Amino acid sequence: MQNIPRRTPFSTYRLFALKQTAAFFLLVFFFSLPVKSQTISQLYSNEKWDKIAPYLPKVDSLKSEEQALLAFTLLRLQRLDASEKVFILAEKNGAGGTRFYRQYAQLYLVQKDPMAALKVLKKGLNQSPQSVELMHDAAAIYYAEEMWSDAERVLRRQLKKKPNNPRYTAMLGHVMLEKDEPLAALQIYEAYLPNLGNTEFDQDILWDCARISRYRLSDLATAEKYLDMLEIHFPEFWEARQELVQINILRKKYLSAERLMERARQEFLRGKLPAAWQKSGYWMIDIIEFQEHRMHVYARLSSDDKSPEFKIFILDPGQQHVRGKAEIFRMNDSSYSLSLTTNLKSEKFRCDECTDYANLRNCIRKSLSVMDR
Repeated sequence: MQNIPRRTPFSTYRLFALKQTAAFFLLVFFFSLPVKSQTISQLYSNEKWDKIAPYLPKVDSLKSEEQALLAFTLLRLQRLDASEKVFILAEKNGAGGTRFYRQYAQLYLVQKDPMAALKVLKKGLNQSPQSVELMHDAAAIYYAEEMWSDAERVLRRQLKKKPNNPRYTAMLGHVMLEKDEPLAALQIYEAYLPNLGNTEFDQDILWDCARISRYRLSDLATAEKYLDMLEIHFPEFWEARQELVQINILRKKYLSAERLMERARQEFLRGKLPAAWQKSGYWMIDIIEFQEHRMHVYARLSSDDKSPEFKIFILDPGQQHVRGKAEIFRMNDSSYSLSLTTNLKSEKFRCDECTDYANLRNCIRKSLSVMDR
């Protein structure tokens, strides 16, 4: 049998050296291979804006999709002139779609040129007539520029695509009010109310419903209904509670008004009223109408129940100018002192037997009727 030579320590070392050398050359070969660079799309996805901008000198060699991403990047970097040139080139080479035209329009909005932005959005809508995003941007511009008829047209299209959307419903209602069509606005809102949510737009919708009912239709009962809904769904919306107090007083529901005011006072003491109210401490609680003038009554939400203060501002019939003011201080448990100052006179009055605001209100109205003399 042939003898197989045994491996010596030297031959083992030589074999190990050969393996190490082979591994070294393999590593050299691997790292010498060209590394594939990231595409503009990958750079954009990874927000590597500083690595995309240098492509500008060779923009003509890029595909239209890459040109579009370069335009987006330049817009983000506030290089507006360069961005506009690349947008124009990309569009010429076939770039388009909702994303492209929204960014393109944003370029002109940054430059405060809404008409140019609208022109771009119209191009996008010609390509994608059902794009809710493009409609949204166009409607926002029409709304901001007070182009009410155009805003109405686009918002109605949006609501067909997205029925019961609170943002578009609120905007369309505001547009109808600007067009002096309060009944149309109320109809739009009421159709939406079964889907009421908890967004700021839902709050605006209810607030508009209440104010249309009160100030446009003189329907206090319906206004109260909407304000009650605001109290339930948006208890932090203080303006609605002020309005509800006023309506309760106008409807002679004095106990309801006083309960609301007491709640407000307690919340004020717990620091839950807005900072601006805490600073002044006065809260509008009433509007008193009489023959020739109108009075706005403010109460100070004081921690001292025995000495509440009131301020009254007296306006002329057109409610354009303050004609006077009155300050009211409690003298004892059932009496108040009124100090009246107007453009023509200054007088003091005393109101007795006023154990609640309803009695005090009647005394205020009687005392300040001197304005009509």
